[in-house]
Amino acid sequence: MKFAENIREVATKTLVTLHQQGEQITRSHHVAVNIDHDLSRGEKLLGSLGGLQKLETKEDTSNNRPSYCWRH
Repeated sequence: MKFAENIREVATKTLVTLHQQGEQITRSHHVAVNIDHDLSRGEKLLGSLGGLQKLETKEDTSNNRPSYCWRH
């Protein structure tokens, strides 16, 4: 009986953790969407000034992360 109670407790904790992780993923997604919106808006504003036109992504091989630069 104790074994079954332990399994139930572990399963409950696992479900709670999965739920919390799902909520964190949702929050992270919303932040990413907002950042994308802000970047698009910034590009449009800069374009209307007649200056820099487009934010490009380049692969930075030194740290395997993208780097960003403005294309003229």
